[in-house]
Amino acid sequence: GFSYADHRYGHSTTLLPNNDKLIVGGRSCVAPLCATQVAVPLADMGIQLLYAEKNYATLSSLAAQKRTLHTSTLLPNGDILIAGGKSSGGLLRHAELFTPGTDIFSPINGEMGQVRGQHSATLLPNGRVLIAGGSTTNATSTASTNTAEIYYPDTKRFIPTSPMTDARANHSAIMLPDGRVFVAGGRGGAGNITLGTAEIFISTQSRWMSAATMIASCRRAIHATVQLKNGKILLIGGINASGPLTSSALYDPVANTWDCATVTALPIPLFSHTATLLFDGRVLVTGGNDGVGEVNRSYIYDPGAGAGGTWTETDPTPLLEPRFDHTATLLPNGNVMISGGAQSAAGNTVPTSIEAFHISGSSWATGGGTSDGVKFSGGARAYHTMTLALNNKMYGIGGQDGVSGGVGVSMYNSAEAGFFSATPDFFSKDAPPSLRQATIATIPAVPLLPGGNLTVTGSRFRGGTEASGGGAASANSAFSFPHIILQQVDGSGGAAAQSNGGFAVDLTTQIFLNAGNLATLDTSLTVALPLTSAAMPYGWYTLRVGANDIFSDAKMLQGGPPLPVGAPTGITGTATGISSMTWSWD
Repeated sequence: GFSYADHRYGHSTTLLPNNDKLIVGGRSCVAPLCATQVAVPLADMGIQLLYAEKNYATLSSLAAQKRTLHTSTLLPNGDILIAGGKSSGGLLRHAELFTPGTDIFSPINGEMGQVRGQHSATLLPNGRVLIAGGSTTNATSTASTNTAEIYYPDTKRFIPTSPMTDARANHSAIMLPDGRVFVAGGRGGAGNITLGTAEIFISTQSRWMSAATMIASCRRAIHATVQLKNGKILLIGGINASGPLTSSALYDPVANTWDCATVTALPIPLFSHTATLLFDGRVLVTGGNDGVGEVNRSYIYDPGAGAGGTWTETDPTPLLEPRFDHTATLLPNGNVMISGGAQSAAGNTVPTSIEAFHISGSSWATGGGTSDGVKFSGGARAYHTMTLALNNKMYGIGGQDGVSGGVGVSMYNSAEAGFFSATPDFFSKDAPPSLRQATIATIPAVPLLPGGNLTVTGSRFRGGTEASGGGAASANSAFSFPHIILQQVDGSGGAAAQSNGGFAVDLTTQIFLNAGNLATLDTSLTVALPLTSAAMPYGWYTLRVGANDIFSDAKMLQGGPPLPVGAPTGITGTATGISSMTWSWD
């Protein structure tokens, strides 16, 4: 990173899209009075701290329930559904809503049908939320469950689905390109064994179907999962009866087959790590447990390099704090933010820092315990959730201040919030947001489809921030250009294996491939969407427009499936009991 000890003048500075600064050339002094000057031929990178200031603050509103190992899911209306988890009294069936902006917790109608923690929660294309599996309790024991249920936002109630094919916890759940939900691995069954089974939830039929099974050596739990840009699902690392794994498993949803041999092995075995799909299709793996304890390593997997892809350790710095079971969130500027987790080798403590991986510099920024460190204001959090809301704030909900058996085990019923990348307007005196921040006015009212177009209108899409500076005022220039970012809203969880894998569609290049946009760059943009559902899976997306890391508040958009062309015909109802009906139509 750039050090201001590298004094120079007459250089140029360019503000990159993620708020980092590229500093090139110039001259420097090699004598106290600057009598001798030399050229500085090298470029340097100024890595911006995660935020302009330490802006996390504890919110005044309190949740009705303290909890850890829960899920938090962003809903199409902008609310966050918080479900299940564990409290001091055991596993929970309790769920509640949180509304960003007003920052208020509120009740739903009833509770889940089953107590559960370490489950998965997935936002479906129809706007409902699938809660699947997890650990549960009965009168005699704690075990995994094969129950699943759906949350209906319109009635604020949970309704059970048909049973899953296998009871499982510590599994992964991710949206397939066609909008079905793919669930794989985990632990369950007699003896709580590691599973190689997988299954698919069909939301239009509210039922589960079996998928292909992994070979015995490929079974895994507490792994990390992403959907690659080719539509295949990659399960990375994890643990089974042989111990922590270096292997990965690749699922092809079209052929319904597993490949457990081709993908290049991780450099070290890992479980309880995170995996995040970057804008360019590579995968960032952070932290984890290697079987001995937490690691401060991070790697990038490039699936397009060679037959099985390649792993490269990030350079020049690893994680600033080692951790496992942390959260990881892909940000609209392309960076990846991690928080919380555990440190068993450090006395079962919780890392205090919130870190961000800067893709442009391949480096981690900010640190815990330092004067410029970014961290939660109310204390460290473990087994919490982090959710990026429509108002550009990250919300850390629930969790606890320590790891069981370690220092501090007090659970939180509070939330903290901070901007994912603070705008200058927020911190500059007398500088209203109207001067710099984009505003989205209109978006399509129908679902987006692969191969179609997206038109968004609004104001200040080019921002208002100087983006480049030369050696003198006359050399300064402002070449701000807009970015359009779609981010899929997918799963969530209170453990690393259930963090959102991230899937973003960067439409910025498409802006300039449409010559018609050049006259309306600040107010109206029409862009072509990816041609296939592998490149733009069905589901819900947040849409943001911005320049120079100053983004508009987000709007929610539905990506597929196509709406019916008309109302159903030939509707027939058959009574199947005193309180139920089965309906069919043409």
